[in-house]
Amino acid sequence: MRRLLRWHPLLFAVCPILWLYGHNIGELSPRALWPPLGVALLFTGVLWLALFALTRRDAARAGLLTTLLVVLIFTYGHLYHVVADFAATISHWPFIFLGIWLVIAAAYCWGVARWRADAAPVTDGLGVAGIVLLAFSLIGIARFEWGRLLTARQEHRRARISQNTDIPTDALPNIYFIVLDSYAGPETMRRVYGFDNTPFLDALRARGFYVAEQSRANYCQTILSIPATLNLDYIPALTPLPDRRSTDRAPLERLVDDNLVCRTLKAYGYRTVLFPSSYEPINFPSDVDAEHIRGFGDFNIAVINSTPLLVCSLTAANTSFDAYAVHRRRILATFNGVPDALRLKGPIFVYAHILAPHQPLVFDELGNPITGDPHRATQSGRHWREAPDDAAAETRKYRGEVRYLNTLTLRLIDTILQKSTRPTAILLQADHGPGYLPDTEAELGQMSIPERYQILNACYFPGGKTDELYPAISPINTFRVLFNTYLHTRLPLRPERCYFSPFLRPYHFLDVTDATHYGPGAAMSADADTRRRLRDYMRR
Repeated sequence: MRRLLRWHPLLFAVCPILWLYGHNIGELSPRALWPPLGVALLFTGVLWLALFALTRRDAARAGLLTTLLVVLIFTYGHLYHVVADFAATISHWPFIFLGIWLVIAAAYCWGVARWRADAAPVTDGLGVAGIVLLAFSLIGIARFEWGRLLTARQEHRRARISQNTDIPTDALPNIYFIVLDSYAGPETMRRVYGFDNTPFLDALRARGFYVAEQSRANYCQTILSIPATLNLDYIPALTPLPDRRSTDRAPLERLVDDNLVCRTLKAYGYRTVLFPSSYEPINFPSDVDAEHIRGFGDFNIAVINSTPLLVCSLTAANTSFDAYAVHRRRILATFNGVPDALRLKGPIFVYAHILAPHQPLVFDELGNPITGDPHRATQSGRHWREAPDDAAAETRKYRGEVRYLNTLTLRLIDTILQKSTRPTAILLQADHGPGYLPDTEAELGQMSIPERYQILNACYFPGGKTDELYPAISPINTFRVLFNTYLHTRLPLRPERCYFSPFLRPYHFLDVTDATHYGPGAAMSADADTRRRLRDYMRR
C-alpha cells in the first residue's frame, strides 16, 4: 500500500483535469479527456525525474516538490480569476500575479529543500489525499457515464428513409449546409439592431435563393437545433429524453454523430465533408475532414488556462495569438476552405458550422479585427451567455460583423455556383438568433424570445425548384423539402414549433411558438399569460 501512496504526484496531476471534466461533463464526451491527461502525466513524470536528480535521488523529497508544484500549477488560473476583477486597474497585473506566484513556488521549494524531518508521514498523507480526490472524481464521472449508458441502451433504432433507386447519380445535387451561428432574422435586424439587411437578402434572391423571411428556430440552443435539423424531427421524437433536470448532452451528440441526413445521403452514394466547429458536440464523423482548421477544443483551452500558461493568453491579447485572433482565423479558414470540396467527385454533402456572428464578435464591417479586453479574451467566448455590459456597443459590433459576414457569404456562394460542375443546393441558415439565453427565473427579464428565435433561412435549389418552400419554414423541415424535391421522397412536413429550454436544463422544454413575434418596437409580443407560463416553468 505504501508503494501506491508514493505515486501521489501523478494522482494530483490527473485530479484537476478530472474535476474540470466532471463540472462540464454534460457538454463533453470521454474522448476529450485523453489529450490533456496524457500531457499532464508526461509533464509530471518529467518534472518528477528532474527533481529526483536535483535532490540527489531523494525520492520522498522529489515527490513532495513535484506534488506541491503540480498543485500550484493547476490552481494558478482559478486563483487569478478570483482576484482579476479586483485588480483589473493595476498596470501589468498578469506579470505581477505571475511574479507573486513564482515567489510562492520558490519559497516552497526552498522550504522543502531545507526541511530535515522524516518525509514519510507527509508522503503517506498526500497519497491518501490523492486517492480520495481521485475516487470522488471517478465516482462522480462513473455515475454520470452509467446514466449515459442506460439512456443509450433505451434509445430507439434510428429512422431511415426509403431509397429511390431510379435517380441517376448525375442528377443528384451537391448539397452545402452552411450554418451561421446566431445570425438574426430580418425583422430582428431592423427592430433590435437598427440595421436593414434587405440588400443582402436581395443579393441572395438575385442569385436564385428563396429567403424565408418568417423563419423561426425550432430550439434556442445549438446542441438542440443542429441534431433536430439533421434528423428532420423534434428531439422528443428522436430519442428517449433524460430527466428534465439532466445536463447530459450525450444523447444529442449521438443524434449528430449518427444523423438521418448523412445516413440517407450515403445510401445514395454521397460523400460527407465536415468543416469542424470548435464546438465539438455538433461535429459528426465524415468521409472527408478539413483537419487544417481543427484547433484546441474548449476543454483543452480551459485546462491550459488553469495553469501559468494563462499568462500567455493574457499577454498575447490583441496580437495574432489571442483568443479573438484564433477565432478570426477559424472563421476565415472555413469560408476559404469550403470551396476546396469542389475538387471532390460528387455527389457530396458539405457541412460547415461557422461560429459567427456568435459572441465573441471579432470583425468590424470592413473585416478589420475587433480587439478585446485581455482578461475577457481568455474566457470561453464561444459560450458567452451573459448580458453585455454595454448593450449599445455590442449592437454596433454585431451590425459590423454581420455586414462583413454578408460579404464573405456572397463571395463563397459565388465561388460555389461558378465552379460547380454538377447541380448544387445550398442551405444557408442560423441555428438560433443572438438574443440572451437565461438560466433562472431572475434572468427572464433579459430575454427577448423573438430575438432568440427569428433567424436567417435561405435556400438555393438547382433548377429553381423552390415551389415547396414557404416564408415560415423552419430548419426542421428544410431537409424534408430538399429530399422530397431531389430524392423524390414523400416526407410529410412537421408543424412549425419553437421550444425553449435553459442552457443548464436542455431537456426542460416549453413551447413558446406564440411568443416569437414582436410587439411595438423591439418589445416581445408575449402577453401576461405567456410571461406567467415562463415564470412557472422556470420554477419547476
